[in-house]
Amino acid sequence: MKRFFVFTLMALFAATYFLLPNPNAYGYDWDFEDETLFDGTVYASIYITTDFDNTTETASAYFSFYVSNDGPGGVKMYSTATMGLFWNGGSVTPPPKKDSDIVGANRTGSIYENFVFSLRNKRKGRGSMWAKGELDVRHIPTNVKRSVDPPALSETVFEIL
Repeated sequence: MKRFFVFTLMALFAATYFLLPNPNAYGYDWDFEDETLFDGTVYASIYITTDFDNTTETASAYFSFYVSNDGPGGVKMYSTATMGLFWNGGSVTPPPKKDSDIVGANRTGSIYENFVFSLRNKRKGRGSMWAKGELDVRHIPTNVKRSVDPPALSETVFEIL
């Protein structure tokens, strides 16, 4: 009888674990991708977060693109930030935000992008968002272009209460 009781308790805890949503994927998510380019002279990275704030009913996506150039010669970084937002009864996919910056030898450069949407007074229910960050780097003296591969991708599921 004691073994049956212990087995039943373990099964109950296991079932509860599988039924609970993943707390890391619910309401907040992030991704980080980086790469060393041009024979190790350039370091490039993308950091993305997607978040839904229940208090303000605001969905947001934050992007950070970074390049460190140890030379020789300058590089040009090209960033593309895209996102999509879906909720019970609606969706929005704004145009991508594209930017560029020149990073000289022995310098660093950063580009930051943000998408923020208020879902206040929207119909209650489940929603989701995704964000994708792409970063290309062109070595100016040789005109060779490389990308951070794979691009960064963040996905969040949320509930409008």
